[in-house]
Amino acid sequence: SRGLGDVYKRQGACNRGQMDDPVAIHHLEKFVGDAAISSKETLKIETLPDNGKKVAIAGAGPAGLGAAYFLARLGFGCEIFEAQPEPGGILRWGIPTYRLPRNVLQQEISRIEKLGVTIHCRTPITAEMLQAFKTRYDAVFIGCGHGRAIDLQIEGGQMAINGLPFLYDIRARQEMSLNAKGTAVVIGGGNTAIDVARTLVRLGIEPILVYRRRRQDMPAFSPELQMALDEGVKLKALLTPIAIKGAGRDSADRQAPYVVTLQKMKVSATEIEGRARVVPDGDKAETLRVDHIFSAIGAEPEAPWHHLPAGDSSCLDLSHCRLSNDDIPIVYGGDLTNRVKSVADAIASGKQA
Repeated sequence: SRGLGDVYKRQGACNRGQMDDPVAIHHLEKFVGDAAISSKETLKIETLPDNGKKVAIAGAGPAGLGAAYFLARLGFGCEIFEAQPEPGGILRWGIPTYRLPRNVLQQEISRIEKLGVTIHCRTPITAEMLQAFKTRYDAVFIGCGHGRAIDLQIEGGQMAINGLPFLYDIRARQEMSLNAKGTAVVIGGGNTAIDVARTLVRLGIEPILVYRRRRQDMPAFSPELQMALDEGVKLKALLTPIAIKGAGRDSADRQAPYVVTLQKMKVSATEIEGRARVVPDGDKAETLRVDHIFSAIGAEPEAPWHHLPAGDSSCLDLSHCRLSNDDIPIVYGGDLTNRVKSVADAIASGKQA
């Protein structure tokens, strides 16, 4: 498991840290995993006999793959339906290769396929297909994730490049319409924003992270943020964009085609979960002239039917998934139900389902 959020939590709880440093759980697990791959070790995974039941799984991301792995071990036949040309979801398209090498991901997926799981790529599930599944399968797991990036709702917001599609293009090795020079603003404070910023560093661009709250409020994993700062990423906290102006990426003004206006924020109170509540600090603002603008402020379900059924008292809500009964059991998981949007939590929802 490379779900860093869970690993960082466990390392932080290690009492060795009260004397010097906590046990490096993440690095130890990575070492064992890499050693097993390099020596071509194979696990003899115990599975129950085929029980004759079949489950359809929407999405080959960490939630769908996790569900298929545990269901197959319990004797269920599993078929995964994935819209993209390759399985993996955020693992394949959203996490840069310097964090998750492609060969490591492929090893994990192959291990799941060897349990008898079938993965159908380039096969997105539609609402009509879901209805047909009710007669072909005994249950359905919906782990489609949040595939639609949220746009900046500000003047000139359409000029910003969305972080998730940008990372997708990099992983797909598509030619980028991006001059690898100058400076960039990356708006957001989550792990996607960090991944975008660190990817830009590797492209020769100087990124500036802009986050509306304080550094300690950022949802990104703290060690990942520190590594970004060590690599030269700059951070501007307590600022939020209110307008973007410029001639666009094809401008002849190569020095700084964009001007970003940032509203200064201030802390007004502390929320229950410990993150600061911020409000505009009067009319105080500042501007940045940059060559590129990226937005990584979050994502949402791509299709209307991916949303959870609302107001249905017959649904069973667990910590990581929701079970509904619509002729057959339908379980929603992954980003659709997880409070924490991490790989570890997505896999957990698949196991719980």
